[in-house]
Amino acid sequence: MLMKESFRTDLFLSAFQYSAIGKGLVSLDGQWLEVNDALCGIVGYSRTELKSISFQDITHPNDLEQDLTLASQLANGEIPFYHLEKRYIRKDGSIAWVHLTGSLARDDDGSPDFFIAQVVDITARKQLEFEREAFFELSPDFLAIIDKEGFFEQVSPAWTYLLGWSQEELTASPFIDFVHPDDRRTTTEKLHALAKRDGNDRFRSRYRMKNGSYVLLEWNARCTTQQRFYCIARDITEQNEEAEKKDFHIRTLETASGLAANDIRDCLPERASDFFLAAQLFEASPNAIEILTPHGHVLSLNQASRVCRGIKLDEDISYLYWVSLWHEDIRVRASACIEQACAGKRAEITAYCESSFGERTYWDTSLIPLYDKHHKVVRLLAVSHNVTELHQEKTRAEHAAGQLHQLIESNILGFVEYNLASGRFTKANDGFLNMIGWTREEFEREGITWTEITPPEWIPLSNSVAKHLREVGAIVGSGVRAEL
Repeated sequence: MLMKESFRTDLFLSAFQYSAIGKGLVSLDGQWLEVNDALCGIVGYSRTELKSISFQDITHPNDLEQDLTLASQLANGEIPFYHLEKRYIRKDGSIAWVHLTGSLARDDDGSPDFFIAQVVDITARKQLEFEREAFFELSPDFLAIIDKEGFFEQVSPAWTYLLGWSQEELTASPFIDFVHPDDRRTTTEKLHALAKRDGNDRFRSRYRMKNGSYVLLEWNARCTTQQRFYCIARDITEQNEEAEKKDFHIRTLETASGLAANDIRDCLPERASDFFLAAQLFEASPNAIEILTPHGHVLSLNQASRVCRGIKLDEDISYLYWVSLWHEDIRVRASACIEQACAGKRAEITAYCESSFGERTYWDTSLIPLYDKHHKVVRLLAVSHNVTELHQEKTRAEHAAGQLHQLIESNILGFVEYNLASGRFTKANDGFLNMIGWTREEFEREGITWTEITPPEWIPLSNSVAKHLREVGAIVGSGVRAEL
């Protein structure tokens, strides 16, 4: 009998010690009583080191309260065991994510004796989850995971930005509730077919925004063995509208000319020279030109715009908004211009933008609404004229005027304003009045003429100066400088 019990004990100790998962026996106050090599490897402590501390000492502070609560419920008999994903702080300070299963051993009388901890290292899995979360957060595309019940399990922020629904609203209802009624059958059939085979599939469906309107999304989806759908979608509403407009114009030509649509398409190259010329004018213009949607999304921009904005020729502009092209101090004004243009009014703005090299340029910009045949604003045309040199000249002129004002106010030199028609001085600074010995009250009361303060022998020269000023506008000579 003793041999049988000894055998069982040895068997238990072997299973405990050589288990591939971490195992430990923990006292009711949290002290490690016994641990195996796998657990030591997870937390980075030797057996001796680990048995000298408690599980509280190596549990991440943000996870400790929940762990203690569950352990207390276990000891009080409220739960038979518990599962918990938590973090241990390794000896080297790094974090180990684990899946903990906690159970309780009792004495013969049923009182709690010690806890049994089974620990699985899930650090690698959690790292993948974090990377997936980061991908979800940063992606401009619409990423989603749909569970087997048909609910959004997770959606990227792009969904809330485009549709206007919060993440809570999107995940609270079956995803099909957001699909246009006319597209629900096709969407459901596509996903059911996808669930029965490997690979991915593309399809389109319209999704309802919170304001009641719809956007057209192009999907690429794949189904996993757990019947979860991993999906990526892009908003192709504007591209689809463009295609529909092109087809509409072709159908209109078809009706007017009696030609088939294919014949019209074949005839279009006859106007290729016109299109080529227009494209050359667009690209060669010294003005920066952008074509926008009424929402401010940039559809096209010419070379001058790319240069001043610091945008490379091969750079993707599919997610570029006009407001973002301006310096952050200007964006509120730029947004107001878009609103004004969408209301059918030409908008003007003079502001600066900065290239990727930090170069600041100033532009006079007109934002012009473009209409369809129903007089609906369908596009905005932004035309910007580079006024950097003019702005620099204005800045220099303002600086020079400021310096002149300071010089006049300093009274170091005499400055006077003279009316050629009346022959009287109209303004003078204190420096000039000090030179001629008049008070300001006398000057303003009497109205001094040029001849009154000019010696007789200098009057012919003064008259000559006045005549030359009338004819030319400025004269410098004989120690006298006069300007009109």
